[in-house]
Order: sequence, then structure tokens, then C-alpha cells
Amino acid sequence: MEDDEFIKERIASLEESVEYFGDAYKAERERWVVQTFLENLNIHHSEEDVTSPDQDPPDVVALGGAFEVKEILDPGRKRHKEFKDELERVKDISDPQDLLTPFRPKDSSITEIYQRCLEEASKLNLKYAPKDRKSMDLLFYVNLKHIFGVKEEPYPDVSDIRNCGWRSVSFVKGQIACCFYAGELAPEWLQQAAGSIRHKVWDLDNV
Repeated sequence: MEDDEFIKERIASLEESVEYFGDAYKAERERWVVQTFLENLNIHHSEEDVTSPDQDPPDVVALGGAFEVKEILDPGRKRHKEFKDELERVKDISDPQDLLTPFRPKDSSITEIYQRCLEEASKLNLKYAPKDRKSMDLLFYVNLKHIFGVKEEPYPDVSDIRNCGWRSVSFVKGQIACCFYAGELAPEWLQQAAGSIRHKVWDLDNV
């Protein structure tokens, strides 16, 4: 492939990303997060099982779950702006080598992710009334730059996040998923998943 064709393909890909991460595709992105959560928990489902209700909140309903979906990013990071800025940068380059950006893989831990989820859940207490939190399942999509692996032990004490009052609180990242806790009114499959980290099993036909 010629250099200019390679750059054009990268520009086209970034243009698609800029469009996808705009407001028009918010509901589709939220459904994707829930679908990924189900897949990583190895919960059999179909695409029709995951829908965006007419009334928000919740963002997504699936298999008895009423999910409010939130994204955890690095401090100060805005994903839509990130793609727009990268698109403008790539438009000005002529050497494909300039497409490369540094990648410094590092590990996180279940404790660090829990703390980030706890901080965000605590902030949301100001936005959602207690009666709403009791009927909804908070799901975080953890999207931290350069994080490659997650140390799974020691598993954190989840008392503080339980006290935030949501029916359940979970996160999904890459090919793992974890439900920190699920109350007795949460779907049974969420209750069964609570308290452990699950990994996607590739030989299951979940979708």
C-alpha cells in the first residue's frame, strides 16, 4: 500500500470515530457496553435482549437489568475531543511513521479500579435520587490509557460502594467484567456474578 493511501485510510477511520463518539451514537455506545459486559460474564443473550428504553434513565435494559452506563477515563481526558484532535494532527502529516504514537503498557489492580468506581459512584449520589438508585444497576466502562493487565488480588472490601445505594455496581474492561455487589432486587444472574472477576470465554456463542 502506498504511503498516501495508508494515511487516507487512517483519516477515514478517525472520521468514523469522530462521528461514532458524537451525541448521535450515545445510545448505541451504551448498548455496546452492556453487551460487552454480558459477553465477559459469559451470559447467553441475543442482540434483541439489549435495548435502549424510551425513558432515560436507565440508559439500557437487558435481561432484567436496568443499567445506567458511565465511562471512567483518565483525569482530564475527553474521548470525543481526543479523536478530533488526532484527526486534525493526521491531516497534516505525510510520513506514515508519524501515525505512530507512544504506548507504555502498565498494569492496574482491582483495588485501583474499585477506588475509581467508588469516587464516580459517590459523585453520582448528587445527580440521582435514592429511589432511582435503588432500582438501577450502575455499570462503569473502564477506559484507562496504556492499562494492559489487571491484578485481581487482593479483592477490595466493597462496603463503601454498596452504601452508595445502587441496586448493583459493576464494571467492564477489555475482556473482564466484575460485579462488586448486587442487592436482592437485582437480576439473579447479577447476584450470582457478584464478588468475583469474570473473563470472557471465547468458545461460547453469547451473541
